[in-house]
Amino acid sequence: MARRVRRESERGSVAIIVAGAMVAIAGLTAMGTDVGRLMVEKQRLSVTADAAALAGVTKLPGDPEGAVDALNTYLNKNGINPNTAVVQVSADQRQISVSLSRQVDMTFARVIGIPQSPVQAGAAARIAPISGVHGAVPLGVPRAAWNVGERVYLKLDADAGTISPGNYQALALGKSGASAYEANLMNGYQSWIRADDWVDTETGNMAGPTIRAINHRISADPAAVWDTATRQSPRLVLVPVLEDFNVNGRGQVHVIGFATFFLENAFENGSNRGEIVGRFVKMIAEGESTGTAPDLGLYSIKLVQ
Repeated sequence: MARRVRRESERGSVAIIVAGAMVAIAGLTAMGTDVGRLMVEKQRLSVTADAAALAGVTKLPGDPEGAVDALNTYLNKNGINPNTAVVQVSADQRQISVSLSRQVDMTFARVIGIPQSPVQAGAAARIAPISGVHGAVPLGVPRAAWNVGERVYLKLDADAGTISPGNYQALALGKSGASAYEANLMNGYQSWIRADDWVDTETGNMAGPTIRAINHRISADPAAVWDTATRQSPRLVLVPVLEDFNVNGRGQVHVIGFATFFLENAFENGSNRGEIVGRFVKMIAEGESTGTAPDLGLYSIKLVQ
């Protein structure tokens, strides 16, 4: 009789232990659900913060208010009230940061009086002058303080005179010769050029190759205008900016950075045959940035937080 009572007692103890274990497992499962939900929501918030910062930084450095508006517009489109975000533009107008927070509904924690838990995420994006490009055109312009929209001579013509003896602002990138020059002018030089490089000049006017290449680019986007052209327009070209063009005949010139110009025209007739005129624009593009290149209006962007 005593042995039977002991067995029943043991069964009861096991049942209690099993029941307790099941409650604990259920609690741990619910807690895991809460933790998993917090992790997922934080990741989503981080992705949104990154993308919003990148949307805003494209307006810098010239338009800090536009940068904030672009960031807030992105948040709005992705279901986040901009009024709940903290947005700051740095004093040098080269960086924009955003901090986001969101309340996440809990499951297990609700039982112990925590119906919601906050998640937070932040991001910052910064622009920097580009110090290396792929796809530059074989033209070199001496450094100057250009205004946005200013017309700039990217290549001179024979009648107007040379920038230095035998040179009209053309460069020999990769190899010399009119055919290589034309290909590079039409499609961009298919290798890298970096600030502090020394590159060869290409002598001669080369009016025919110049006109064919520039007209090819213009005809690919004939309706484009300098102040509204998209970054994909073939009329926007990356141009090496030089310390000077002080060479006699074929020689080397020193690249100090890069600028973007909108191709306006290449004169085909009259005394200006072979001349290229562009308008200076500021632009975000892909390229290398060491942080040491001068600010010439061509920038790369990166997340810094």
